[in-house]
Amino acid sequence: MDRIDKIVAGLKEDEANPYLHECGLPEHHLDVRARNAAPGECWCGGAGGRGRRYTVDGDLVAFAHYCSCQAGQDLREAIRRIRQEVADRKADDRVKVLWRVSGIPKRYASWTLESSPVMSVAKSLEEKFEKDRWLFICGPLGTGKTGLAVGYARLWMQKTRGEENVKFIDVPSMSLDVKGEYDSASSSREMLRRYWQCGFLVLDDLGAEYTRNSDWLQEVLWRIIGKRYCGELPTVITSNYSLAELAAPERCGPRLADRIAECCGKDGVVVVKGKS
Repeated sequence: MDRIDKIVAGLKEDEANPYLHECGLPEHHLDVRARNAAPGECWCGGAGGRGRRYTVDGDLVAFAHYCSCQAGQDLREAIRRIRQEVADRKADDRVKVLWRVSGIPKRYASWTLESSPVMSVAKSLEEKFEKDRWLFICGPLGTGKTGLAVGYARLWMQKTRGEENVKFIDVPSMSLDVKGEYDSASSSREMLRRYWQCGFLVLDDLGAEYTRNSDWLQEVLWRIIGKRYCGELPTVITSNYSLAELAAPERCGPRLADRIAECCGKDGVVVVKGKS
């Protein structure tokens, strides 16, 4: 096992040199007369298997067929560990890249649930994590709502191993972006598609947006939330207002507030209390 541990410990970090390479070598000539040997009986002569196919750091270690002896089983386990490490590292790289392009402000980029000042709420969110869960986080100004949303988004990204992207947008900024494109049906649809198709969406500070004519913005939000609801795409919404307060016509209106309540359910409404 010393040699196997050395192979596992010697995995390279450089992406230009993949950990596993197809080498196309002919099948290694081993004594396979007892190929159908009983479990635990060796036919590999101590080599571990036959049909070498892969290399790790230049050392031939993987086989097309593993012997049922201890050497073969040890080698099979070593390869499984190597492949798992490779998969984990690739997943970590994906998470880092997708996190950088998520739109999360630099100030919040390193935040996690563990760093939240609202630790009791953060711990509850972590313990009750569900991949497809919706959350509505509301409370007074400065109580850590955005931090909770970002921390939960990071947890989601880690749990899903970077399989899908995260997008963060504060609703006031989104309203300005969409307003600039709203008169063009094609460009506005393309912009909205970024919000309703991403794997995980954070809509921050809902209700803080201001517009003299809120009908168009309510329609935009309705389309985004409706599309995500139908697609079962997880979404976190933060607001300084409760759902009852958001239902006011001058804010989001009753239809949108009711849809958010339906998406989140009773357990998905998180009220954060305290001072700024």
